[in-house]
Amino acid sequence: MYLLDTGMLLDLREARRAGSEQALAAWAERTSAQQMFLSALTLLELENAAAVAARRGKDAGLAWRDWLDRQVSPAFDGRILPVDAAVVRRRAQIPYADDREGILAATALVNNLTLVTSEPRTYRAGRVKVLDPARFEPDSDSDADWREATRSGAAWLRNLLIR
Repeated sequence: MYLLDTGMLLDLREARRAGSEQALAAWAERTSAQQMFLSALTLLELENAAAVAARRGKDAGLAWRDWLDRQVSPAFDGRILPVDAAVVRRRAQIPYADDREGILAATALVNNLTLVTSEPRTYRAGRVKVLDPARFEPDSDSDADWREATRSGAAWLRNLLIR
């Protein structure tokens, strides 16, 4: 199972645009939505971005708000992990100067998740499992098995990316 960092969620939002990273879109298509989680910290960062966009212009703020309320929230309903006492204790044990990185790494470790990020080197010191889908190449056999099992593709991804 996977914990998406904020940057990865934003990359997924752009994944269907022409010229975007096709490996990321392919990974998301192969991965069940039920295997993907967000940290409450990511939600905070997204809410902050929506507030900044709203201050810059009404339309931009409304677009962010709509994306958060109509796509992100339903897509991750029941799968937004808290920054609780266990995460805070684990954070204190891992050697990151940056609390944001430390909290994401601790959330992944406490919940036994792989952290999905485009910056895997950032998390090397904490011994957290990381995945950069842009550099991931599945075995061809497992890919065929997955496609056979899901035939219709990932509806959750289509819904998340529609604006």
